[in-house]
Amino acid sequence: MSGSFIIKKALDGNVLSADEIAQLFSAPLFSSEAAEIQAASRQLSERLSDGLAEVHAQME
Repeated sequence: MSGSFIIKKALDGNVLSADEIAQLFSAPLFSSEAAEIQAASRQLSERLSDGLAEVHAQME
C-alpha cells in the first residue's frame, strides 16, 4: 500500500492500522513522501483543533 493512499485514508477520517502507521514512520526523512506526511499532519492538526494554535514550551 502506498504512502499516498495511507495519507488520503487518514485525511478522509479513517483509522490507520499499526502496520500503516509503521509504514509512514519508515519514510526517508528528507523525501517527498516525508514532506507529504508532514503537510497532511499539519492539515489534520489544524482541522481537529478548529484552527486554534498549539503551544509547546519547556520552562526551567
